[in-house]
Amino acid sequence: MSTSFSIPGGARSLRRRIPLLLAGLFAVATATSAAAQADRDATLPVPQGPPQAVGELRDPDFGVRSSGLALERQVEMYQWHQDDGRYVGTWSGEAIDSSGFDAAHRNPEMPVPPARWAAGAMTLDGHPIDPALLDSEWRPLLPDLDALHPNMAATFQPDASGLTTAADPAQPEVGDLRLRWRERVPATPAGIVLVDGRWQRVAAADDGRAAADPAATDAAAVQEANAPSRLGYWIIAAILGVALVVVVSVARRRR
Repeated sequence: MSTSFSIPGGARSLRRRIPLLLAGLFAVATATSAAAQADRDATLPVPQGPPQAVGELRDPDFGVRSSGLALERQVEMYQWHQDDGRYVGTWSGEAIDSSGFDAAHRNPEMPVPPARWAAGAMTLDGHPIDPALLDSEWRPLLPDLDALHPNMAATFQPDASGLTTAADPAQPEVGDLRLRWRERVPATPAGIVLVDGRWQRVAAADDGRAAADPAATDAAAVQEANAPSRLGYWIIAAILGVALVVVVSVARRRR
């Protein structure tokens, strides 16, 4: 003969405590997840030096070099144009159509074209970085006279901002050229961290966690950046599962 005992009062007391238990465990799980994310972000490397192009940008005709995002050669030619029926000389970066001008005021063809060279890839502290993450600005770049080819050195002379073919830069003649260079210089960006050997931007999410910016990272980087957050959800799910087992166990005891 077997005897079973029931403790209805104890079961009721346990059921009353379950909501408080769940609330406490939920708060602990949330705090643990936030702390883990904060520790992770604090240990991620941040930029130390300026971005650099992979390889050097170079104007092969004039020897001008840059390590920036882009290098640009600007070319202007002194040309005839008509102003109220009069022929007037002006600097222009585009060829002025002189087919309707008289024979004495035909513009020559521009012998040196403008050009631009762009960096194929960029690095920051030796690690790849998407150029879209970089802020940049155009800055003038003076040519290195010692790098000029001998035939160019015989044709061009320096002026205040670059090179010119004008014997007197203040008194140019039609057909004279004026060359300028500029480089697109990147700045060291803020708000980026190094994850798995690649730089990516991080932004504060609404709940206070650091989340990867999908526009600046690939799917793998986003998955890595959000790993601590997912850990918190798994903890909460496990807690809810344990609570469900407790409730079912209590219900069975009452039968």
